[in-house]
Amino acid sequence: MFMSVGMYVGLIAGVFVLAYLVYWMSKTFDAKPSYTQALELAAYTATPLFMVGVAVLIPVLWFIMVIGLIGLSYSVYLLYTGVPILMNIPEEKGFIYASSVVTAGLVLLVALMTSSIILWSIGFGPAYQ
Repeated sequence: MFMSVGMYVGLIAGVFVLAYLVYWMSKTFDAKPSYTQALELAAYTATPLFMVGVAVLIPVLWFIMVIGLIGLSYSVYLLYTGVPILMNIPEEKGFIYASSVVTAGLVLLVALMTSSIILWSIGFGPAYQ
């Protein structure tokens, strides 16, 4: 339970960090969004991934993987279609901007997984009896 709550808190924090990275990268792509717009984009993109968490209630690996892949695909689709609209930039720049956001999101995911491994190894993981 502790690891589940920690992961959920980490994902919420990841949305805020991704929003900051979206805001920070906007200068490179000649966009002038506010932090609120960047947060809207990050939350808008992450929503399908949060909803996929319900699939874990059915503990069948292939089902979880299929639902996870569908959620991830829809999340990337929302990102690529939402960047030009929310950031008010042309679609040509929007594709590159969205690709940069995907890369930043993957780096954040690896950082979150690494921190959970570190926490697990120092004693915050489950104790099997």
